[in-house]
Amino acid sequence: MEVKVIKGLLPFGFFPVEGSNSWFYQVDTTVDFYDNNMLAQVGEDLPGSEIRFISYPQGKVYKPFEKKPGVYYDKPGYFNGRLFFIKVDFNEKTVALLKYFPEEKQSQEVFLSKIDNINLYNLQLGLTPLCLYSQGETVELYYPRRLSLAKAYNEDFVFCLEDQFYFLAWVEEGLDQAGIIEKDYKYYEEVVIKDKDSKEISRRKGSAKVMNNGEFWLTYEE
Repeated sequence: MEVKVIKGLLPFGFFPVEGSNSWFYQVDTTVDFYDNNMLAQVGEDLPGSEIRFISYPQGKVYKPFEKKPGVYYDKPGYFNGRLFFIKVDFNEKTVALLKYFPEEKQSQEVFLSKIDNINLYNLQLGLTPLCLYSQGETVELYYPRRLSLAKAYNEDFVFCLEDQFYFLAWVEEGLDQAGIIEKDYKYYEEVVIKDKDSKEISRRKGSAKVMNNGEFWLTYEE
């Protein structure tokens, strides 16, 4: 068996880019945008982060930018044959969604906003359509359009298809008031579909997941 030696990576593991079976990535910090914003507000120095991409099966490494203090990147996605990732610049106080062209060593700004207009808590990149959103007590969609979606405490936004928004809800039955499991305890998940006004279209026992190749899988009971 061939042993492939790849140079130019950071000294830790790498992860698949969501939506692709042919790209992996590394980001060299675990501190998220929200925490970094809090640190910036109290005057802490921010060393910045860097992101690297690895093509499969070639094993070629691409580095979009040199590391710069105050500039951070996060989990990328792959959509319509292109790589996308989030860039937050605490020096310029901006949030950007970038499209990356690895062979050309170029990036294109798809979306740009002031940090003050973005909730950095759980800021994420979504696919189909490509979207930028944050998820807390509500789901705040910033790109490709501005939209707020209501959600229950036990719901997580998973993906959207046109004007239908898919949530995964976890349900626990058989807990007493103290949260102690009783003998009739049951756990299951539900796929909840809502419209753009947060009105529930359907709710059904099952699960929802974005696969590595970009497909959305819904699994239901018989």
